[in-house]
Amino acid sequence: MMPRPTRGQPLIAGFRSNAGPPPWNAVPGLTPVQRAAVREYEAAIGELRRLNAEVLAAAEQLKPVTIEALLARPDLEAGIEALLRGWPGTGLSSNGTGQWR
Repeated sequence: MMPRPTRGQPLIAGFRSNAGPPPWNAVPGLTPVQRAAVREYEAAIGELRRLNAEVLAAAEQLKPVTIEALLARPDLEAGIEALLRGWPGTGLSSNGTGQWR
């Protein structure tokens, strides 16, 4: 069983995020069909990298409102914020006057 990667380590052995053309491009003897397939895979990998960057950016934006962030705060602070801003998903929120709508 492979050891689980730690934070910052690549999930796939040999994965190079800043790599140039992958080594399989240089394999001699590829047929035109195989070369076309390699180009398709390269395009798919490029799209995957772009999508991964988008997901990571979204995750970074959501970091302050995760359950881990809430649990790291003192109960009193989280409770006061919930009372002042409302509780997501309930439709309850303060309109700033102390009355709930």
